[in-house]
Amino acid sequence: FQSIFDKDSINLDICKYSLGFRDSIISKFKNMGVTIDKLENLHHSIDEGLKKYNFDDGVNKLSQNFYEMNEDFYQTYYAFLKYIQSNFFNFDFYFQKTPTIRLHTPNSPNNNHYPRYHSDIIYGHPPQEINIWIPLTQPDPLVQHGFKITNVRDTYNIFSDYDFNFEEFIHSAIHDPQMTERCHHISEDVDTEFGEMLVFDSRCMHTGMPLTQQSRVSMDIRIIP
Repeated sequence: FQSIFDKDSINLDICKYSLGFRDSIISKFKNMGVTIDKLENLHHSIDEGLKKYNFDDGVNKLSQNFYEMNEDFYQTYYAFLKYIQSNFFNFDFYFQKTPTIRLHTPNSPNNNHYPRYHSDIIYGHPPQEINIWIPLTQPDPLVQHGFKITNVRDTYNIFSDYDFNFEEFIHSAIHDPQMTERCHHISEDVDTEFGEMLVFDSRCMHTGMPLTQQSRVSMDIRIIP
């Protein structure tokens, strides 16, 4: 990642594909019998039971409904992968077969799961992996994405304080407010606009944050050279 971009994270333009992904989400809602005027307002249109987070993994039942998508979505996805290889990544890569679609709603039960700082490598992902995060909603202001990220150096410094014992770090991320505050201090709010993707080094710590005003829909994709 460093050799390609000379930084830890970067926003890149993918407007055509953001529109296609968002249309697929709205179409899925229609098939579920839910009419959505704007994805940012979806919390006004869905059942309260779908909003509750599982405290262990931070996933709600709403997101679980999007684990499977139709063929049109996957055609857009494969075209997107070819586009980013041609324009940004001049190498072959393995890709996540099924992207993770996340739907977060404000003031939801168990939203105290967040924040929970982590880097994907602490859960067994390889360090050469590249993370791609695509917002499919446009909050106002942009910091209300409810997504924060740190750089590689600051992440390394925190992990080194735990002697790279990731089990201890995970315990602190869940139970130690002082560690969370330290991470807040060194992290930045993600300001990726709709029509862009955030690409970042998989070593970077990041976290979701509780939402208070608008819903957020996003997609996670991971690729490995």
